[in-house]
Amino acid sequence: MRLKNKLAIAMLLLIVLLTLGLAVAIPSGVFVDQVATDTKPITQIGLINAQGGNFTELNISGETQTLAWQGYYGTIDANLTLSDDKNNTFYGWSAENLSTGKIFASRSSTVSWATIAAQNDCTVDESLTGTLSDRVNSTFSPSTNAEMLIGDINITANSTCAAWTYVNSTAQTDVFQELILTDGSSIVYAAFINQSTQGFDSNSYDFQMIIPETQNRSKSDYYFYSEFS
Repeated sequence: MRLKNKLAIAMLLLIVLLTLGLAVAIPSGVFVDQVATDTKPITQIGLINAQGGNFTELNISGETQTLAWQGYYGTIDANLTLSDDKNNTFYGWSAENLSTGKIFASRSSTVSWATIAAQNDCTVDESLTGTLSDRVNSTFSPSTNAEMLIGDINITANSTCAAWTYVNSTAQTDVFQELILTDGSSIVYAAFINQSTQGFDSNSYDFQMIIPETQNRSKSDYYFYSEFS
């Protein structure tokens, strides 16, 4: 075989390899339909009769709605596609098993998924939440049971910041796990999909997650991503 032909074949193989390298699956943006928003109702005011000259022992219980966190929950409609850079679809599939799916939320619209890794310092984002009872590291804590595959990157750090949202208004560590990740500069909140699973209010949902927000009632933009298989 002539040298010229060998060089041509080598160049063709290089182009194929580079093309395959560009096709590695990474999380992509999602379409979000906001169905409803609600918050905790105002608690009835406690009433006590006071009479001069008396001393009365009281046992008081109360709840205050956090201003540091936003909760999201709902259902997922997932598809796999083979599409070009103009979003023209060559072929498509309906995702049959969402158990390996993930939902991501970040204040960055340019997350570098090639460098995504575990976030080990759970004091992150306290510039948003503050440092009181509902701060980040009172919500997320280093977990030895935190593993997530994102594209071809396996998050296996034994101290990944993790939390589990409630089921039936009760704390648990079985479903709806959420991790904090970082690409080196941006923070990403990553929630596992638990398809048709009983959630915080006894109804069935595919995902639940919380993200930090400012204490002063201002609003932050979060960008949502997903990955299915």
